[in-house]
Amino acid sequence: MAETGASQETVDRETQAALSLDAHPTRGASQFGRFCASCHGLQAQGDAGRAQTGDGAQQARGRDIFREQCAACHRGDAHGDDYVPSLRNQHYPYLVNQLHKLGEGRRHNVGADLVRFLGNFDDRDIRATADYLSRLQGTGAVHKIMRDDGVVVD
Repeated sequence: MAETGASQETVDRETQAALSLDAHPTRGASQFGRFCASCHGLQAQGDAGRAQTGDGAQQARGRDIFREQCAACHRGDAHGDDYVPSLRNQHYPYLVNQLHKLGEGRRHNVGADLVRFLGNFDDRDIRATADYLSRLQGTGAVHKIMRDDGVVVD
């Protein structure tokens, strides 16, 4: 498999380039409404009424995998931090899909080491981990947000 995934330096450079662009809140709102709102809600609040979990059969396996392999970065309760995403309150099918994409190198915002690591997960590991994570409740870490005028704030 070819080297996939962006280095942290590349991600940082691309993020800084994106943040230096002129803000276009009207266009951004239009794009969000077109491509994002169906899953994330009109106010980016998500949709708790669509909460989906796995069948629970491999939940203990998923918990063990998460605690041994993922908790060091995503925190013990999967709430993440300023740089590492929260994995709580995510829908099971979404988590399965994203874990597969990560392992296949189809996400641009992660390092090659994570791609290689998740590439070693088989479907059973992915589904078990997603089942466990889909059952975790609570808010994630507070990330920086972009105001309507395009300015990023804490």
